[in-house]
Amino acid sequence: MILDSTLIQSRRRELGLSQRQMAKTLGVTSRVVAAVEDGSNHHALTLDFASKLARALAVELADMLTTADAKASPDLELAASLGALLAETSTLTPVEALAEACDTSLEQVSAALDRLESNLEGTGLVLQRRTGEVALRSTCQLDPKQVKTLLRRHQARRGLKLTEARLLRDILDGDVNEARLSNPQLVALNRLRRAGLVTADTAPKPSHDVVLSLFLEPEEAAASH
Repeated sequence: MILDSTLIQSRRRELGLSQRQMAKTLGVTSRVVAAVEDGSNHHALTLDFASKLARALAVELADMLTTADAKASPDLELAASLGALLAETSTLTPVEALAEACDTSLEQVSAALDRLESNLEGTGLVLQRRTGEVALRSTCQLDPKQVKTLLRRHQARRGLKLTEARLLRDILDGDVNEARLSNPQLVALNRLRRAGLVTADTAPKPSHDVVLSLFLEPEEAAASH
């Protein structure tokens, strides 16, 4: 069967329900509700589920049925864009800044964030929300040594990004105060720290390994580890 995704989503919002709340009412996961609203799982829905959904939305089942192709929710594309932006910033980001960057309203961003959050289940990521800010965070407990090794190996293969290289140079010159850094520089600093290349001080310093690599021949530096 094919349901009217637009009607389902708009009616849920009229009732002031999040996808998570609707999922709880229906006894399913938020991912199922998101799929209903973007039309990707209609072929697998049962009549019993559709009837239960109609009752939860206080609409007639006949009004939800349509012979037209199910249309993707407008939130879906925006949710993907927000996820990509949050992955790029790697920090708590003002929701207003996201709305401005995507040239859309706060209400649309909020709805898209709900969609994004419902699709994160099982990915090892979670949407962290604070008043007016949001970020993507890992739900897994990672071994710091594994992270450090991975990032070092990764950076050894791809090299430092321009912002990271410039920041590391400034750190070596002793000319960096974390409080004065821009957001891209803070992201770069976090990457350098996680890779064990700089210290966690407010005025960061090059790590012992970086200092060794500057003053020793490559063979000597490798032998010192």
